Amino acid sequence: MKKNLYTHRQRILLDLLRKIRKDAGLRQDDVAERLGRPQSFVS
Repeated sequence: MKKNLYTHRQRILLDLLRKIRKDAGLRQDDVAERLGRPQSFVS
């Protein structure tokens, strides 16, 4: 049986954040730079 890394609610939130980021024309490193965090934090 495959174990999910995220709960259903977490997956919905992640998908929503990804859509908002892409709709804004931003890459993960763009968001990371604005947050003052590494790209791995955003991914």
